[in-house]
Amino acid sequence: MIKRDLKGAVRRTLALRVGGVALVLCVVFAAVAWLNGNARMEQAVSEFARLEGARFSRLASPLLQGNETTPARWQSALQTLARQGAATELAGGRFVLAKVFDTEGRELAAVDDPGFPGIDELRTAAANLAFNPPESTGYRAVSRRVGDRTYVTTAVAVRDAAGTVRGWLGGAFAVSPAAMAEFRSNIARTLLYVIAIVLITSVALFPVISALVNRLAAASVDLLDANLETIQVLGSAIAKRDSDTDAHNYRVAVYSVRLGEAAGLPEQEMPALIKGALLHDVGKLGIRDDVLLKPGKLTDDEFETMKSHVEHGLDITSRARWLNDAGDVVGGHHEKFDGAGYPAVLVDAR
Repeated sequence: MIKRDLKGAVRRTLALRVGGVALVLCVVFAAVAWLNGNARMEQAVSEFARLEGARFSRLASPLLQGNETTPARWQSALQTLARQGAATELAGGRFVLAKVFDTEGRELAAVDDPGFPGIDELRTAAANLAFNPPESTGYRAVSRRVGDRTYVTTAVAVRDAAGTVRGWLGGAFAVSPAAMAEFRSNIARTLLYVIAIVLITSVALFPVISALVNRLAAASVDLLDANLETIQVLGSAIAKRDSDTDAHNYRVAVYSVRLGEAAGLPEQEMPALIKGALLHDVGKLGIRDDVLLKPGKLTDDEFETMKSHVEHGLDITSRARWLNDAGDVVGGHHEKFDGAGYPAVLVDAR
């Protein structure tokens, strides 16, 4: 019965703890996957914008022959980029607002898509989009949110056929809804995979952990049984030694438990009380026969010898760690509230 109840309690506790750990791992790994997915999405969107900027550089290169670069040539190249981007409906997205600057930072051309949803909001925000020149690498991109859409503000160096930088393109690259949907779908799938892996692993490991814990619990119950049997053996030895039966030890244990309950003794202290009650006279094993078994009244010296059974009992119980907590009962079972007991002559100070 004890083993069955303990096994059920262990399984319930283990299930709660494994479930709790699985939940924490799901949250942690899902957060990591979400952050990594968003980082990959940012990189992919930035690459879309870079490729589109490079395409503009290729479009503009044939128009930039000679030393003179006129705004009309820039405007022509920029309009071509806008037309082709709108016509081809690029999977990654397209520039919906773009400006061309010369190497001195002067604006030479500008174009936007008046039919693009949210273009008015984007125009308003364009002054704050920081169309700064690209770095030495010839490219710079920053992902931004304007309204409910994601854009990439980018700067791409524009070179002529000889590779000379003739200006740079700054624009707002709008990520296509299809691309954003695919990114979000990939992130969602990754999150589901992560959660599924954690849950499946937890479910798969639970029977293994449960079996090991049950074996440990069974071993603990067996150890408890062995300890109880040891107490019974010691109690029987005391009874045999004192020409008595085990009944006295059990009566003392029952009375002690009842008194402990009436006094409000904490439940966790009850095992120590029971052990001490059953073994309160274990020290009599160390008393010589002529004193322990004397049928008549003991002399003063013999009574002093008999009183030493308390110290013998403390010595016996102190040799086993699982009996240490019984020492208070074994050592104090002959004390009296008025100080007339032994061996410590304790007095109730209340």
